[in-house]
Amino acid sequence: MLAHRARLVGQARSADLRAADPLGILSMAGILSAAQVDAGWRYAVLRWRLFGKASPDTRLYQRYLAGIVGPMAASEPLSEASERRLRAAFEDADRALREAGAVAWRETRRVAVEQKLPDWFWRARFGHPVVGDDTLRRALQTGLTALGAHELPGRAARDTG
Repeated sequence: MLAHRARLVGQARSADLRAADPLGILSMAGILSAAQVDAGWRYAVLRWRLFGKASPDTRLYQRYLAGIVGPMAASEPLSEASERRLRAAFEDADRALREAGAVAWRETRRVAVEQKLPDWFWRARFGHPVVGDDTLRRALQTGLTALGAHELPGRAARDTG
């Protein structure tokens, strides 16, 4: 795993926890800001908590999960009130993301929720960018910025702690 990370972010930074996920890798490459990464994580964890995902397997997932839903196991069921609150927050965030545009919505979901490094990142790494890659990169940045401007659960808990 560290060898794969080293190919993505360099040997010296391969042990950095951010090298374990696409948002962190794009941040380490200078493509995303810390605020954009935070917004992407909050959105992704909120969606995963509501609609399911395999149990988080890194400390980063646990940190964001705890900040959004409180210190509980990822598989622990939500109370009815918590689910209503989180569903309303997710719907508001998803609406803000959709207002950023269809391409921004798609790119943000692919990277943040599906945890996939975008094709344009790989093409840039190997020096083979194609027309439209900059548009897709900017769309991701726009989507994450839109989410960052939108209040999602978890921000206040981390900002004060």
